[in-house]
Amino acid sequence: MTKSWIDGIDWARKPLFLAIAEAIERALESGSLKNGESLPPHRECARQLGVALGTVTRAYAEAERNGLIVGNRRGGTRIAARREEGADFGSFGRRREDLIDLGINYPGPAEDPDPAAALQAIARRLDRRALLRYPPTSGSLPHRKAYAAFLGTMGIEVAPDGVLLCSGAQHGIDVLLQALFKPGDHVAVEELCYPGFLGSARHYGLRLHAVSLDDEGLLPEELDALCGRTRISALYCVPSFQNPTGALMSEERKRSIAEIARRRDLVIIEDEIYRPLAGSSAPPAFVALAPERTCLVSSLSKAVCGGLRVGGIVAPQAFMERLEKRILSSIWAAAPLGFEILLNWMEDGTIRDTVARRRASNAARQVLAARILGTIAGLRLRAGRGNLFAWMSLPEGVRRGRVLAEALERGIALAPSELFVLDGADPPEALRLSISTTADIEDLELALSRLAAIIDELSRGSPRSSPRVGGGIDYAP
Repeated sequence: MTKSWIDGIDWARKPLFLAIAEAIERALESGSLKNGESLPPHRECARQLGVALGTVTRAYAEAERNGLIVGNRRGGTRIAARREEGADFGSFGRRREDLIDLGINYPGPAEDPDPAAALQAIARRLDRRALLRYPPTSGSLPHRKAYAAFLGTMGIEVAPDGVLLCSGAQHGIDVLLQALFKPGDHVAVEELCYPGFLGSARHYGLRLHAVSLDDEGLLPEELDALCGRTRISALYCVPSFQNPTGALMSEERKRSIAEIARRRDLVIIEDEIYRPLAGSSAPPAFVALAPERTCLVSSLSKAVCGGLRVGGIVAPQAFMERLEKRILSSIWAAAPLGFEILLNWMEDGTIRDTVARRRASNAARQVLAARILGTIAGLRLRAGRGNLFAWMSLPEGVRRGRVLAEALERGIALAPSELFVLDGADPPEALRLSISTTADIEDLELALSRLAAIIDELSRGSPRSSPRVGGGIDYAP
């Protein structure tokens, strides 16, 4: 037994068997106990610690229940084999070992909530096996209430019977497109649009039309003119921290669009996946301004964690039957266990605390990005304050393809603007930076410093480069 493990036992912790089990966990997290390492037999451990044999037996049983150790009669007790950090979960988008990925857009692991307390509370429930049974297609009432309460934390008041549970926002988008539209229908979208929506819309044969953006989001007058030329059935938009530009749509802008939607008989699909990160600065949602024609889709994925695949659709009652049928035919119903964790997290404040941590961490990372990139002439950064990405417009004469290639050579992945445009459209010379994905802010600083050097070199080599005046960062209003 290593001395570091003995030193890690909190002898004041009662009961003592839990203190020993917790010391094993801390030693495993610190690396002083390794995967597959043997632990002393029960009697030997009790002798070395100077405790009763029954205390060690209970401690080992607790550690095994928590997945920390495994034991058998022949092989003794060993540390359970665990996945290496980043080797499986959370490694989406990582293409080589040394790559710092600022391209894929997911919340950073450092602020992930710990599910232990919620899982233990679930395990103590006498009816826990009910979570393994088929739920109602719309979701059980307690889980719909929990999701409605989650929406309430971001200023969206909705009754539980107006919510349908789904497996993340992307699943919700697919359900809406399949249930409400048919191939050939015309849908208006932002000129720079979430790639997941573009992929689904193309797959289902929808005809997309781009509406120009400014610093508040899509332009109402251009949407109205488009509806005058073409029979538009719906509008899809991301009002809070628009992906990829970071624009935050004002209430006045939303009211103008809602009026157009009523006059032109449009369905509004509002994707509010980033809204929790906007805090109190987010104006009323379309579902409050035009509830009779708005479908809102959201999830926990960007503001809390992505792995639970917990999401929801808010829709007018006139649409509910069609949407439920599509959920039924796609996955039958969303898995209840993730929503039970949501329910626990809503009750104990984990959702509130996690969102606050993420907003603070993202804000600090945006300040870092502004400090490192903001001195480059002609470069513009735009971000929603507290959001997890920034939109970087390159200096005149600097081409995104050169930046992407050079960045990849130096171990940095980025998201180019062509991911966000409609087929046939000309992408702007811009890149999206996902500033939250690195576990350590030091890795982000390294990547941004390399990126700044690349853009600076390319900018200096451009005959059209601007005077060397810093640009800083623009925040969504």
